[in-house]
Amino acid sequence: STSHLEPSIEFDLVNFNYPEHNHIVHECLNFKIKKGERVGIVGPSGCGKSSIVKLLLRFHDPVNGSITIGGKNLKQISFDQIRSEISVVQQDTFLFHGTIEENIRMGCHEASEFEIIGAAKDANIHEFVKTLQDGYKTIIGEKGIKLSGGQRQRIAIARALLKDSPILVLDEALSAVDAENEYVIQQALDRLMQDRTTLILAHRLSSVIKCNRILVLN
Repeated sequence: STSHLEPSIEFDLVNFNYPEHNHIVHECLNFKIKKGERVGIVGPSGCGKSSIVKLLLRFHDPVNGSITIGGKNLKQISFDQIRSEISVVQQDTFLFHGTIEENIRMGCHEASEFEIIGAAKDANIHEFVKTLQDGYKTIIGEKGIKLSGGQRQRIAIARALLKDSPILVLDEALSAVDAENEYVIQQALDRLMQDRTTLILAHRLSSVIKCNRILVLN
């Protein structure tokens, strides 16, 4: 695998609007995130939180300004490398029709069974999987079992733990979760955030309480 860049992020005077839209999403957006820092980004719906993620993953380029990881402009980094540097855990986790094991393994195709179980334990999903008749071979999706939002979220966390990228983006990762699951998931997220540069996008202030800094978009 490619050697990782230093996991620092800088948005330098970024202006952005979606092609075909004149509505300006970001104007002179400036911020730096140091290696290992945990930064919250809060603001109402439509303030451009998720466009920061899209820009960081290079689904779009800024109209003006630059975005760098480890001091290197995103435009000089391959898409594969950008994807290997960054893991995103979203509000609505994409799980495909297949086994629980296959869904977790998406994080790292070479992972051993031992590593998959380790990631599942850290994500607080292992105990649940053990209660299933087919365990990790249980099929999920249309013809398999239906998982709750909290269970899906924990599979996504296991996937991200396995991927082990230096930069982590939590995009509204707690908003779909009921209170009973929230502690279990918060605990798993705390393990996932350990020693990573983390961006937390949230509506609710409670989600960003443990951040080093909070950026407010309006």
